[in-house]
Amino acid sequence: MSIQMERRNSLTWITRVHEEFTSIKSGKFVMRNTVGEAINMVWEKIDLCSEKFNKEIQNCHEILAQTYTDVELAFAQKFPEKVAQEHFLQSLAPLFADTQNIDWAHIKSQIKTVFVDFFSTTDFAKCSNSHDVCLFVIAKNRATGEPLGLIQFLASADYAPNSIKVCYYGVDAAAHDKGLEQLLMSTIFKILPITKRIFLHTRATNKTAIHRYTSWGFAQCGESQEGWPDFEYIAEKSSLLQEISEMML
Repeated sequence: MSIQMERRNSLTWITRVHEEFTSIKSGKFVMRNTVGEAINMVWEKIDLCSEKFNKEIQNCHEILAQTYTDVELAFAQKFPEKVAQEHFLQSLAPLFADTQNIDWAHIKSQIKTVFVDFFSTTDFAKCSNSHDVCLFVIAKNRATGEPLGLIQFLASADYAPNSIKVCYYGVDAAAHDKGLEQLLMSTIFKILPITKRIFLHTRATNKTAIHRYTSWGFAQCGESQEGWPDFEYIAEKSSLLQEISEMML
């Protein structure tokens, strides 16, 4: 397929996605996790250049900060010599000077401080494209309304046709090992059933997530950045996430 044809198909795709949300731009459905707890999945199509988008990220900053702290900590433990070159870790480089006496508990605390600041103060709307489609899903405790996890899906003409990218994605530590990660990922097929492909990337050292993704049907499809393998879920090849979405009420 020529570059011009692929670009045309991508523009057609993003136009179709916009049309899918002409009348309905938000919703809620219920699913039970693996221990039988009822979870509200609350979704909304959000203007990426709006203060609303910033607010949603800020409201979930604790979950996001903990999620990305764990990812970056695993990387730092595997490659301490690379910390000074990493955007979110470089300010902590002095803490790695004595390689024989690294205080990992302190480093974890400092990494979390970096991410709390990032997710609670960054103006994400400033660096977003208003033509992209953002679908924001928050999993909430049905009884208390407290957020348990979130996922941000993005459709863009810059991506391959029929593709949805997973951007920010995290689950509260108290909700781990209850299948919530899988429920969140499957919501795209409930919200936008015409989705043909989901893609994402993560640290090569994020072994837990990589195992989880591959067990759901994702396959590695390259490495657009060193140390950050790309994974894709092709709807024609896998059906697990679609089957889960069909059980959501």
